[in-house]
Amino acid sequence: MNYRIEIRDLKERSFSCSCPDFRTAGLGTCKHIEATLIWLKRRHKGEFRLAEKSGSPFTDIVPESSTLKIERNLAQAPPAIRAMFDRDGYLAPTEDLELAYETIRRSRSAKIRVSQDVGPFLESRHPQPRTPRSPPRIRKRRRRRPPP
Repeated sequence: MNYRIEIRDLKERSFSCSCPDFRTAGLGTCKHIEATLIWLKRRHKGEFRLAEKSGSPFTDIVPESSTLKIERNLAQAPPAIRAMFDRDGYLAPTEDLELAYETIRRSRSAKIRVSQDVGPFLESRHPQPRTPRSPPRIRKRRRRRPPP
């Protein structure tokens, strides 16, 4: 099984993983994230230390409760995007989630990162209509002919 991890900020230890343990434990980390951190620390010592000290320069858009949130660097977000969020970084209640997401995606700002969790979050808000199941197919057993 493959899981997708996201290392948003080493300084603030902001991560995400698509594994069930990350989603249910509430620890903010899991073995997949920790293994990746160990690998990165061994392979990229200098960059890893710098990222731990300085933090992420990106503005991350993440799902939070029932809305979207700018996780850090709100002031660095482009004005059109910043205007959609309140001063705490939450999407303003007057904003439509899907429209805001499209605006963010179209901004093409190099400093904006949309979390891998946003897509599934938005999809979960619109459950797929259930299609009626067709009844199970009943097979007729062939009778064997008795040997002559």
